[in-house]
Amino acid sequence: VGRVRLTGVLPALLSLAVPGACLLFVTVDDANFDRYQLPKELWVLALAPLLALAVARVLTVDAFDALALATVVLTAASTAVARTPVLSLRLLSLCAASCVLFVAARRLSPSARSVAWAACVAGPTLVAALALAESFGAVGGLSSAGRAPGATLGQRNEVAHLALLASPAAWAL
Repeated sequence: VGRVRLTGVLPALLSLAVPGACLLFVTVDDANFDRYQLPKELWVLALAPLLALAVARVLTVDAFDALALATVVLTAASTAVARTPVLSLRLLSLCAASCVLFVAARRLSPSARSVAWAACVAGPTLVAALALAESFGAVGGLSSAGRAPGATLGQRNEVAHLALLASPAAWAL
């Protein structure tokens, strides 16, 4: 796979993908988890087309890219037979956007890739710090009722899941 040094604002957008998604939420008084998840999903969906344009002219598909694309194809097949098409389309769009982010990140130069790894650790670290601050009463109103400390993810279990998902990036650094 040829490595591309994506210059300008696009590496910065890729580096902001995870921290931005981790920190976005809507402050409305509703028990619905969409106040936490939908803004994060929309952030990723907004970044994906920009990154797709950046790597489209240098795209060569290898085995890892083919596996990522196969995941999107299998998700699309699953969406075609789903009983809840709206939720399935939401999952399909997020799967496709994540695939684009993955493919774009693989084409970054080694130095830009290190910045992206650091961003993948920074987002969950900020969320964990917010959850810790919320648990000690320094900030409030971030979590769902009765589920604090959850920071911008809504509940503490989600914070733990995010920390676990970020651990490979932390080890890579």
